[in-house]
Amino acid sequence: MFFSKTFIIFVLIFPSFLTPTFAVQEGIEEKDPYETYNDFRPAEETTFDRKLPETQKRKEIELSFNPQFTDAIDQKFIRNQTRAKYGLTKNLEMSFSLESFTDNPFQEEGDSGLSRMILGGKYKFPHWDRFPNTRISTGLETVFPIGSPPEGISDRYLHIKPFLVSSHFLRSLPHLEIFYNLNFDLTASPPFHAPPDQIQPHHLMGISIGGVYYWPIHFGNSVDFTYTSNEIDGGNENNVDFNYGIFWTIPKSFFGKWGLGAGIRVPLTSSDENFTFFTKFKWDINLKIKIPISNPKASKNHASQLPTGN
Repeated sequence: MFFSKTFIIFVLIFPSFLTPTFAVQEGIEEKDPYETYNDFRPAEETTFDRKLPETQKRKEIELSFNPQFTDAIDQKFIRNQTRAKYGLTKNLEMSFSLESFTDNPFQEEGDSGLSRMILGGKYKFPHWDRFPNTRISTGLETVFPIGSPPEGISDRYLHIKPFLVSSHFLRSLPHLEIFYNLNFDLTASPPFHAPPDQIQPHHLMGISIGGVYYWPIHFGNSVDFTYTSNEIDGGNENNVDFNYGIFWTIPKSFFGKWGLGAGIRVPLTSSDENFTFFTKFKWDINLKIKIPISNPKASKNHASQLPTGN
């Protein structure tokens, strides 16, 4: 428990040493780096779905498909997630995900089906002039167990996952985004199912520190170290993972904007887990539809200007 408290205090204090303060002249509006350098737009998350402050564009929907191909090595099933995100406003996005599993063609025959449904939302706080290059977002994801997945696919408990994320663009490196992510995984009995037979998992706390570098050629790299612990719920497990990802946004693609991503997760403290290779396919669709609405006053004025016949 002492290690967890020390680590939290360190994470809360450490950004103040990294975040430079800038003197802003009165009457001059300071802009974010992505508004000045318009050759890239900050991502909403890393390849490993590590949350970033940016939200989905207003009236734009993003569809993504994330299969876990490393399951084919030693698992009977291959897990994957299909998700849709929609920007309700400039600062608010909503998301809906379905996690499913299919039988591994390299193992003995198994079943296929759905395992979990995820409802989420994220809100980006308005720009604060005191910290011109810093952005903060908060959000919540609720994971509902569905179907009858086999053991190892889902623990069949309800998971409530609040998070808070802050990022900062450095003046000396305007294409580098440093982020700090604090999240929790709180478990409870499912609302519409009988309590599962297995023991309820401990609540988890997670802290991620990392960075994303946006290359001018529509590539991006993300690196982060993630610490997770269940000591907040009486457990005794503390794990650290190293995550590295790369993603590419196709600038001019057919019918929307496409994105490809891949990454690797390496456990640094857990000896009973292997590395995980992760892939992601994204598709952004702009749903802005202009509906012409006639103006009665304009129509009346236009009619009065029409020439009248003799």
